Amino acid sequence: MATLFNGRSSYQQIALEGDGGRLYLSLDGYFQFDSKTERWYHGFLVTLPGLMAGDLKRVLIMGGGDGLALRDALALGAQEAWLVELDRDVLDLAKRPPISNLNHGSLLGDPRVHVIVADAKEAVDKFPDGFFDLIVADFPAATSPELATLYEPEFYDKVLPKLSASGVFASQISEEPEFLRQIRLFMEKTLGHGLSLVAMPHRTETQAFVYGSRRPLKVRRWAPADSPISGITPNLEAALRAGKKVLTYRGPMRPAGVL
Repeated sequence: MATLFNGRSSYQQIALEGDGGRLYLSLDGYFQFDSKTERWYHGFLVTLPGLMAGDLKRVLIMGGGDGLALRDALALGAQEAWLVELDRDVLDLAKRPPISNLNHGSLLGDPRVHVIVADAKEAVDKFPDGFFDLIVADFPAATSPELATLYEPEFYDKVLPKLSASGVFASQISEEPEFLRQIRLFMEKTLGHGLSLVAMPHRTETQAFVYGSRRPLKVRRWAPADSPISGITPNLEAALRAGKKVLTYRGPMRPAGVL
């Protein structure tokens, strides 16, 4: 791939590569998104928990400075969305082509969007409890002690009270399976209901997600027709009705996947 951007911000090395219509972003050498597969990732991170939230008046995205999670929250009909991103340089890159073409200009002046350049650990304290219907943690993997603090109970203890009564929390978990299980159990203990999902939509990628809510998780609305996960929602609804707390999606080889 050709190098489209390579520079160091105050926090990290940012590298964007492209090959034809394909984009690949990395931070400090660690993969962030591949335009070939990111719609699946954001479908599970944003669209799926958005379908389970009781409402979408207010959405909080922590991290996600590429604007892709924000794109999908707006596509779901979020009335207002707050994006908290630490690195202004990532935001500036995502406001320009070619990333802005991928995120549909989600960072470019939509009146529903409020962008806050800050550390999420500090910014979240400024919101009242019960404020958000959907909270998405779109952080890099815990590749440093500082990033690891974003996956610890002390941080969740600050974030989870900000959920509304029918709100849903969602995070991608890059750690080992036992860590995913522990986070789900923490969601169940703290909020009352937790769900973990391991997705393998591509043979070369495995992605794990955890969801939490104060109310039993269920599908409350259908995914947009152009969402890559639109076909699996019937299976998800059946799995949730059956009381499953651990789900596996094995890819688009089967029309509706396996949950």
